[in-house]
Amino acid sequence: ALFQHVAVKRVNGRMNSSSVVYRLSSHEDADVDGAVTRFICRFSNGEETLSVFNFSYEWATRRRRYREMFHEHGQDNNKIFTSQLLFKCPVPLSLIDLVRTGSTVKND
Repeated sequence: ALFQHVAVKRVNGRMNSSSVVYRLSSHEDADVDGAVTRFICRFSNGEETLSVFNFSYEWATRRRRYREMFHEHGQDNNKIFTSQLLFKCPVPLSLIDLVRTGSTVKND
């Protein structure tokens, strides 16, 4: 279930550190940025952030008044919003200026 989020908590290390270990947790016990995530985003400088979904797939399904997100017999082709998994990887604070100026872009 790629569309399902997980809640994680950092066991050791700190945010934006390369030696972080995560564990599954309850939503109440999860870190603020780890309550609704799915992927660990790793950057070239060794920093990590946790992915953020653009929207809740479960909420979109319910809002459109569908009974289920996916149908057992594959009759869910009309649900275009579940045809691709969309998520964001927040850029670490130390890389924001480098990305903004484009100084890290290599010339072909």
